[in-house]
Amino acid sequence: MQLFYPNIQWNLFQKISFRFFFLFILLFIFPFPLDTLLFFIPKISEAWFSFLDSIIPFFGRSVLGIDHPIPMEENGSGDKTKNYISLFIFFIVSLAFTIVWSFFDRKRKSYDTLFHYFLIICRYYLAFVLIGYGLHKVFKLQMSEISLGQLLMPIGDQSPMGLAWKFIGYSDIYCRFSGWCEVIPGILLMFRRTTLLGGLISLTVMFNVMIMNYAYDIPVKIYSTFLVVITIVILSPYSTKLFNILLLSKKTCDAAEIKPLFAKGLKRTIAYALKAIIIIFLLGSSYSDAKEMNTTWGEAAPKPPLYGIYKTEVFIRNNDTIPLYSDSTAWKHLVFNKYRNISVYRFSDKRSAWNAITDTVQKTIEAKDINGPSVQFKINYTKINDSIFVFSGIVKKDTLKIITKHYSRENFNLYNIKFNWINEFPNNQ
Repeated sequence: MQLFYPNIQWNLFQKISFRFFFLFILLFIFPFPLDTLLFFIPKISEAWFSFLDSIIPFFGRSVLGIDHPIPMEENGSGDKTKNYISLFIFFIVSLAFTIVWSFFDRKRKSYDTLFHYFLIICRYYLAFVLIGYGLHKVFKLQMSEISLGQLLMPIGDQSPMGLAWKFIGYSDIYCRFSGWCEVIPGILLMFRRTTLLGGLISLTVMFNVMIMNYAYDIPVKIYSTFLVVITIVILSPYSTKLFNILLLSKKTCDAAEIKPLFAKGLKRTIAYALKAIIIIFLLGSSYSDAKEMNTTWGEAAPKPPLYGIYKTEVFIRNNDTIPLYSDSTAWKHLVFNKYRNISVYRFSDKRSAWNAITDTVQKTIEAKDINGPSVQFKINYTKINDSIFVFSGIVKKDTLKIITKHYSRENFNLYNIKFNWINEFPNNQ
C-alpha cells in the first residue's frame, strides 16, 4: 500500500488540524457512508437523527441557556436553531476528542493512510451531494418555473429567497447549466486522477452558492458553508502545487502526488469493482429519484384541465354587477395551479387557496381545505371560447357569476420576449 506523503513528517499544526477536521467532518456527514453502503438498513439514519433530536433541546437549555421552545420539525430550512445547536455540539465534541487524541497519539509521525481513506469518504460524499443537487436543477425540481400565482405577485412583496429562486427558475438554459456545473465536478471527484479538476470546479461553484445563500437569506447557509470547507479539505493535498503554479509560476513538485491505495494485484481489482458498484449506485439512484420527482410534481407532471390564470371581466354577486375595483372582497383573479389547487386573488390583493377537484364531464369545480377534506364551495364553469370562461355557484351564501378572460404565462412580458442575437436597444424593464 502506498502512503499519502511517504517519509514526510507532519508538523504539530498539521496533525492537530487533521484530527479536528477528521472528527468534525465525519460527525457532520454521519451516517454517511453507512446509510449509502447499507441502504437496505434504513434504521441507521432514523436512529442517528432521533438521537440528535433527543439531546438538542437539553443541550440548548442547559448549556446555551436558550429559554424559548426549540422547533424540531423539518420544514426545508437548514438554518434553524436546532441546526446551530447541533453544529455547536459537533464542534465541542470534535474539539474535546482532538485534545484527547493529541495527548495519547502525540508521537505519531503522520496520518498518511488514514488521511487517504478520509479523503475518499469526503470525495464521495461531496460527489453524491453535487450530483443530487445538480440533477434537481437539471430537471428543474429545486428552482422550478415561476408559478402562475407568483407571476401576479408584485416584486416588492417577494422575499429575497423567492426572488433568487425565480431568477434561476425563469430560464431553462441557465437553470440546467447551473445543474450541470454541479453534476460534472461530482462525477470528476469520483476518480483519483480528476480529483483536482473536480475540486477546483466544485470550489468555484459552491463558493458562489454559499455567497448567494448569504446574500439572499436562503436558509442553507450552514450546509453550503460546510460544502465549501469540505471542498477545501479535498484540495488541501494540492495546496503546494496550486500555490507554485498560480502565485509563483514555478514548476510543480511531485512530493504530494496522490497514489492509489492498492498499486496492483487482487486488492486493486476488488477496489475497482467496489468503486464501479458505488459509482453506478450513486449515479443511478440520483437519476432515478430526480426523474421520479419530475414526473410526480416537476415539469413532466400533468397539468390540471383548467390550468391558467382567469382575470375577472364581470363580477356579479346576488344578481348585482359589482363595479370592478370598488369592492375589495370581489374576485380579481382565479388561478388554477399545477398542483391541483385553486387560488383566488381579491381586489384587496388578499389570497385564498384550496385544493381543487375538477370534473370535466359535469363542468364543476369542488374546492376543499388545503389541510382537510371539508368542501368549502362547489362552482360550475362554462367555456364560451378559448379565452372567455364563466364561473358560477354559491360561495359562502353568496350567489356568484364571474365572467373571466383566460391568460397563460405567454401573455406576460417576461415570457413573451424571446432570445435575440441582435438587440438594437436594451429592454431593461
